[in-house]
Amino acid sequence: PGMGISGVVSIVGGGAGCYELYEMLRDHEESFWRDVADTLVDDHERAEELMERYCPIHQFDDGDPPMFIAYGRRDPFGSDSKYAEVVRGLEDAGISYQLIGYENSGHNLVQEDWEDAFMRIFRFVDLHAGRQSIIVD
Repeated sequence: PGMGISGVVSIVGGGAGCYELYEMLRDHEESFWRDVADTLVDDHERAEELMERYCPIHQFDDGDPPMFIAYGRRDPFGSDSKYAEVVRGLEDAGISYQLIGYENSGHNLVQEDWEDAFMRIFRFVDLHAGRQSIIVD
């Protein structure tokens, strides 16, 4: 209460095609990712319905704060087409956003991309919080 949200930062990926992501995790060769899929829904018979209902792309509305989204373009859990769906959802809802895909990164950003992303995040937060940025190029 009393605290306004100036923006949202996402560096995790996804946002669209949530059931596809669930299936990819469920069938992954690494047990860790299969365990992640198991924790996403408690009723696996209804996984498709639940994953799509609660998928972030279906939750946007015009009252949402601006969003900064960074992702690795080599991430097997996301793709440029999935992010294009997210962008359409953001634009349809009238939400300001900044999206950056890092060519050399996968699910985890490589060091130079992290460094670039953090500078962009600071600028993004400053811009949407109405502050003068202290970041100098």
